[in-house]
Amino acid sequence: MARKSIFFDDKRNTYVGEFPRDALVGFEKDRRGIRRTLCKQRDLVGLTEIQINQHLSNLYSIKQQEFSNEKSHKEAAKKQAKRQKKTYTIRQANKLWMAEMKVTRAKKTVGQYQNTIDYYLDANGNHVVNDFTLDHSTEFWNHLQTREKQGGGFFSLENQATHIRKFNTFLNWCYDHEIMDRMHRLKRPKVPKRDMQTYDVEELLRLGQHIQTKIIETTDTARKRGYINIFRAFMLATNTALRLGPIWALKIDNIELDKRLVQIRDNKELDWQNKGVKWPDKPINEDLYNFLVKDLALRDPQERYFLDNGKGKPWRADRSDISKWMSTLCQDIGLAKIKPFHWGMRATIITELLTRGVDVHAVQKLADHESIETTMLYFNDRKVQQRRASDAILNAFSGVENVTKMSHVPEKNTPH
Repeated sequence: MARKSIFFDDKRNTYVGEFPRDALVGFEKDRRGIRRTLCKQRDLVGLTEIQINQHLSNLYSIKQQEFSNEKSHKEAAKKQAKRQKKTYTIRQANKLWMAEMKVTRAKKTVGQYQNTIDYYLDANGNHVVNDFTLDHSTEFWNHLQTREKQGGGFFSLENQATHIRKFNTFLNWCYDHEIMDRMHRLKRPKVPKRDMQTYDVEELLRLGQHIQTKIIETTDTARKRGYINIFRAFMLATNTALRLGPIWALKIDNIELDKRLVQIRDNKELDWQNKGVKWPDKPINEDLYNFLVKDLALRDPQERYFLDNGKGKPWRADRSDISKWMSTLCQDIGLAKIKPFHWGMRATIITELLTRGVDVHAVQKLADHESIETTMLYFNDRKVQQRRASDAILNAFSGVENVTKMSHVPEKNTPH
């Protein structure tokens, strides 16, 4: 039975027309069409039934034509917008990309991607994105190889590969938003795979003891506060495997001793955003709990930050300063020169946990990694395997006469 397309609305005393949502498809079963008022009842006073039907039919046809014209205009506008996108330049597309990135990425990350676009523009100028060819990629690569950095020197292979990867991310975004007709996979320099460098747990214990010694020996108030904050950062990093960013941005209010949780939250005051926001609540183990109970009990009421300057502000405005402090302390006791928080503590803890047989999924969640593959990149596998092999050598000689005594070599000063 055909659906009635014109009916009377007795609540409003109007005649209403119902139209299919898509003229080519027609009315769909169990789905109401688009309804529009055709006229009021009083507009038809004095007309015969035949005249009323004819008038309503004419009004329905007019409204139907309006829908058709509206749809045609929308489709034309959509096609025009699509054609317009294909004329966007690198700068125009980048402006849209950055606006989206500022919502989804941290400020530091946005700045890094902007640097990549700036380097590309220096190499190739502001051309239409859809005109991109592999020649542009080659020119960009050449530019990265010869461009001097602000501090002197040239970009390393790792830096070159990183900028090319980031620009490829931009091109993929352009393809997804129909600014480009095809997707590109840019070639980038092959970077030698480096093992993750770590410390030993024994070295971390020495580092902690060294910092505590500094706290005791230092008489200068400002430096003593610095060493106290460094030790706070050390305790949190080695007991939670947290990155330096969340430690730097952590407020005291986000430490819940009763629940034994450290809540990692975005800090608008510092314009800091938690990376990934996957597992933002970190458990407090027994050692960290005992430390925090004592530490928080000694705090001045006006302190707000975990690493506080004593006046409710961050101890260091730039978190890289914290890393420099820790690096100096590591060098004081002869530890290898590596990034102290990223490799020295975070990677060391991850390696130690995996070596001790902790489930890799649990370590992944503690480390806030999106995938297990990322977690395994922090595992200093070569160091662990070599240690196991070395121990196996010792076990191989167990129970056998110790040939290392070299008893056949005469002792010094023994008369012949």
